[in-house]
Amino acid sequence: MFDEKSWIIQNLKGIDCNTLQNMSTAAMLASIAAGDTIGDAAATAFKAVEVALDMAWAVQGCENDPPEWPDDPMWRAGAECSCVTGGGNGIFQVVSWDGQRQYSFGQPGDVQQVLGYDDMPNGDYIVSYIDKGGARHSEQVVIEKTGVPDAYIEPTKGNYCCDQIPDYPKPPLDEPIGPILEHEEEECKIEIEPVTSYVDKFGTYWSKYNVRHYPSTCGRDYFFWSSDQGPYFCNPEDYECPPPNPRGGEGGSNNDVSVDEKTYTLFQPCPDSLDPFFKNPEEWKVAGGQANLPVIERLDAISDMLGIMHMTASLTCTSKKDEKGDWVTIQWISDEASSDSQLRLRKRTRYRSESSRSDDELIAYHQGFTWEAGPVCVRHVGEWWGEPQVWAKDANEGKRVIRHLAGEAGIDPDKDGRWAVAGARNPRFGRSGTMRVRKIEGFPWISSRDGSNMLPMGQCLDC
Repeated sequence: MFDEKSWIIQNLKGIDCNTLQNMSTAAMLASIAAGDTIGDAAATAFKAVEVALDMAWAVQGCENDPPEWPDDPMWRAGAECSCVTGGGNGIFQVVSWDGQRQYSFGQPGDVQQVLGYDDMPNGDYIVSYIDKGGARHSEQVVIEKTGVPDAYIEPTKGNYCCDQIPDYPKPPLDEPIGPILEHEEEECKIEIEPVTSYVDKFGTYWSKYNVRHYPSTCGRDYFFWSSDQGPYFCNPEDYECPPPNPRGGEGGSNNDVSVDEKTYTLFQPCPDSLDPFFKNPEEWKVAGGQANLPVIERLDAISDMLGIMHMTASLTCTSKKDEKGDWVTIQWISDEASSDSQLRLRKRTRYRSESSRSDDELIAYHQGFTWEAGPVCVRHVGEWWGEPQVWAKDANEGKRVIRHLAGEAGIDPDKDGRWAVAGARNPRFGRSGTMRVRKIEGFPWISSRDGSNMLPMGQCLDC
C-alpha cells in the first residue's frame, strides 16, 4: 500500500524548491497577511519575507542561485526622505533658476537618516547622516553654491520613508499561491497544492499545502506545513490547521537562541599610508535578536571584511618617500547612471606631478581620456607622486589609467615603485561605468596646485 506521507517526506526538498522557484506575489502577501493574526510572527513587511525566502532556498539546498523574488507591489521609485526603513542613496542638491545640481554622499544604499547640513566658509557644505549600522558620519559636499540646498535620501528598492510604511493588501482569494504537483501510484492520484504561507518569529518561511486524493476512496484530504525543519502534518479533522509557531516541539523551530549585538573592527595594515582607506580602522555593527537574521548579518559582515583583507593581502607597508611636485586632482563622471541609482557614478583621482604643463596643457592632456570603472582596485605605491588609485574593470585597465597619469606626472610606474592589485566581488567596492573628466559649467574638473580647493580650472571662490 502506498505510504504517501513517507513519499512526501522523501520528496519534500523537490516540493518546496518547486514552490520557491515559482514564488508569486500572492504567496508573499499571504505571508505578510499572516503577520496580522500571528502576534509573534516576523512577517510584517516584504523585506522580512524576502530574507526568509533567501534563507529557505539556501537551507533546503535548492539547485542554482535563488530566483528573482516578485517585486514589492507597493514600492514606487522617486521618494525623497530624511529617514528610510532599510537604506537608501544620500543625495545633496542645489536648485536654482537654471535647474538643479546633485551630489551623492555616503555608500550607495547605506544611508538611513539625514541629520542636517552646514555651510562651510569656503562655500562647500558638510552633510551629517547615520548609516544602516547606526554609525554617524559627516561628509564634505563640493557643489556650486547658487540656489536652494537640500539633503535627502532616495530609498533603494523595497525600502520606504519612515513615515510612509505601507499597509499591504491581502492576496486575492482566487489567485493561486503556487503550482500544483501531481503524483500517481496504485491507481490513486494525489494533488499537492500550496495554499498559503507565513514567516514565524524566528524568520523561518513556512508553506502550507493541501493534499487532495482522486478518487476519494484513496484517502482523506488534509493539510501540512513545510519548512527547512521538515513537514508538520495536520489531522484530517483539522480543517483550519493553524501554523506551527512553534507547537511544543512538533514542527517547531530549534532556533530559539538569542544573539547579542556585536561590533567588529578591522585594523588596516599601513598606518603611514597616504590613502585613508588603507589606514583607518573600519567597523561593522551587527544588531542582536533571534538567531536567523543576526547570523545572516554576521556572515555579510565577515564577507565584507574578507573582501578588504583580500585587497590588502599583497600590500607591503613601506616608508613614505619625500613628495615632489604639485598635487593634481581630477574628478571623473560616468556616461550612464550607475547600476543601483539614478545618479551617475563619480570618481576622484589624485597624484603629484613634476611636469611644467600650463593649465590649458593639463586640460588638453586629460579631458579626452576615458576608462572603464569596475571592481578591481589598482594602486601604485612607494614613490614620490603619492599613491594614485583607481577602481577599474580589470587589472590591465587600472594600470592603463595609472600609466596615463604617470605620463603627465613624469614617472615610469613599471620601473619605479610597485603595483598593488586586488579586487572584491562585493558591490560596495566598485561599480561599473565608462568614466571621463567631469565638467561644471563647461570647465573640466581638473585642478593643479597644493592647497587646492579642487574647483575646476577657470573657477574660484573669491573671483
